[in-house]
Amino acid sequence: MEEFRVNELITLRLIDGKTIIYVNNKEFEQCKHLLLNVPVVENFNQEINSIDEAEEHLEIYMGDETLTPEEEFMGHCSNLQAWAENQYTTTLLHRTLAFPLLKELSERGDHTAKQRFKEEITRRYKYGSFSVQEFLFEEGYLNYLTDDDVLSGILAPEDALFMERFLKTKEKYSPIPYIDLMRKQERDYLLYSVKEGKIWDLELRIDEEITYIPNSIENLTNLERLMLDINYPSPNIFGEEFEAASVRTLRIICSGVVVIPDLIYYFPNLENLAIAGFFGRAIIHLEKSFCKLPNLKKLSLYRINFEKFPDSIVNLKNLEDLTIEHSNLQNSGLDLIEKLESLTHLSLSGNKELTMPENVIIELRKKLDYFNYFD
Repeated sequence: MEEFRVNELITLRLIDGKTIIYVNNKEFEQCKHLLLNVPVVENFNQEINSIDEAEEHLEIYMGDETLTPEEEFMGHCSNLQAWAENQYTTTLLHRTLAFPLLKELSERGDHTAKQRFKEEITRRYKYGSFSVQEFLFEEGYLNYLTDDDVLSGILAPEDALFMERFLKTKEKYSPIPYIDLMRKQERDYLLYSVKEGKIWDLELRIDEEITYIPNSIENLTNLERLMLDINYPSPNIFGEEFEAASVRTLRIICSGVVVIPDLIYYFPNLENLAIAGFFGRAIIHLEKSFCKLPNLKKLSLYRINFEKFPDSIVNLKNLEDLTIEHSNLQNSGLDLIEKLESLTHLSLSGNKELTMPENVIIELRKKLDYFNYFD
């Protein structure tokens, strides 16, 4: 049996051709195949900053038949030695080893590990690849962080300033690598996703504590997708004027009868707009907004108060997909649909007050790639 002592707590032993890590003389984990020798890290270019990124981009493996167990053992010893000498910097080991080992060391009383544990979680979540973020989320490492840890360690200053206001409410907000992973799951908290400290996907709740979107949202310069959950009859969810130019997708979920003023153009570069009402139809006005949303490609309206197409809808030159379902839409303004030159998909199902003439239905089916209508 060969043995290598990294420090007072970490020892590696080669037993029956396998490298085993021991922490405080107790078996911790069998080392996986050697991915990459840490000294090679010095030659990483600017796009590759960790062993995890090397695995993703270079696919360099050294755990094949060309390495003897003894050579692989020495490689693991070298890696763990470098990791310890560099204050347990998790970029030097694969995430599946670095974080469990760092956690174990911190629980065993290693002062450096205790100090570095949260620091490495926040740093790697902020700057790490999606696979690193996903690992930290799924393995529960984010649960070790307080809201203050997230504000100071993960979010950029402007983004932290915005989120601080929401984190002080009764609602719980949690970071997640990709909101779609849990968007349809029942949960009692809201989500946001971060790339290099900047929020790019965000869920916000408008309620009795925060009755409108603060204009500081325009400081979230990387925000691409926004979902608003409105369960409070706010007189104006756009209580302060702003311009959120980075937002491309806006989803609004209304619980009860909510009035949404004609200010959607506060998001001037929208490409996808969806508004849905539950427990009562939301009341929405879009006349002005249709004049100021030149990039809108998809419009979806569900269970809302929308009696007719306003004349301004013809300004949506790039609209490709239009869905209006289970609303009080009537026949007035239907002729405007033919003027939407880019339209390829149209769904008008569930609108009980809409009665389309047969000739109009036939023409729309000829013109469009997809048309759905049930009177």
